[in-house]
Amino acid sequence: MNGNFSLPVPITDPHPTIGMFSRSAAAIGIIRNLLRGALLVVASAWINSASLHAGVTFTSLPTPPDVPFSIFICPYGLSENQVVGSYDNGGRTRGFLYDSAQWIPLQVPVGKKGTYARGISDTNVVGIYYDRQLKTHGFLYNGSTFTHIDHPKGTEGTMVTGISGKTIVGNYYDGSPQTHGFLYDGANYTTIDSPASGETIYLLAVDGKNVVGVCKSGTNQWSSFLYDGATFKTVINPKAAYGTLANGISGTNIVGNYYDDLGISHGFLYNGQEFTTIDHPLATIGTSINAISGNRIAGWYRDSTNSHGFTGIITPE
Repeated sequence: MNGNFSLPVPITDPHPTIGMFSRSAAAIGIIRNLLRGALLVVASAWINSASLHAGVTFTSLPTPPDVPFSIFICPYGLSENQVVGSYDNGGRTRGFLYDSAQWIPLQVPVGKKGTYARGISDTNVVGIYYDRQLKTHGFLYNGSTFTHIDHPKGTEGTMVTGISGKTIVGNYYDGSPQTHGFLYDGANYTTIDSPASGETIYLLAVDGKNVVGVCKSGTNQWSSFLYDGATFKTVINPKAAYGTLANGISGTNIVGNYYDDLGISHGFLYNGQEFTTIDHPLATIGTSINAISGNRIAGWYRDSTNSHGFTGIITPE
């Protein structure tokens, strides 16, 4: 599957620091640009009111109780009213689970250099952590216990980016020029590579048998895709000048962000037939939708001073 655009470093990215393969400089740059979990600046004086815009009712995420000052925060995954993501706690990145009533910090005990919660399904949370050597590993958290997930071929690192029921998706790096995607059912790994020879693949989210992510060719071209277990379908927003990133999926709906000709990020919803742009009403620089669950979404927007995380409910227009 050959992409048809080159993805620049977006000028709207608010502090691109997320889980990544630690032993590949190329992979570091790729992950920073692709996995939409750029850590977001959140002011301590948070806006708590909801707002309605473009068929979506937006609600700001609150500040974590253990950090009484300006921080970085980013929602990555969503399951009904439960949101997972990451935030900065005094220079150390922690994962979080927020259920609209309480904020629960998540940190892998051996993840001394950072924990990033990337996806949630029911009570199970998956994500990425760094060990003391800054090597990247995946994890599954069931509400009480962390289980480590390392692909047997991931000698240079493993990332876990999504979960749906018993199906976990992620990526591993074995030292070859291409990064590989994988599905994991708790017992067996299935490698997912691009059908085009020489392309690197990144799986970002899963719902049932459907997976979304991005591909990169040897000519440095990118494209987003939907994979249904048998075939790949290219997903490119017609308004995109510099790239379309498919970040989340729920049923037939895909969410993500695209970049216009000025490099500004806009959120979108794709229902399999048409794209709908979703921009937060307070965004002056950019919006990204990172996750979807039913009619609920989560993501970030950036104004002239900071970047902010939010949830939203898609409403009929």
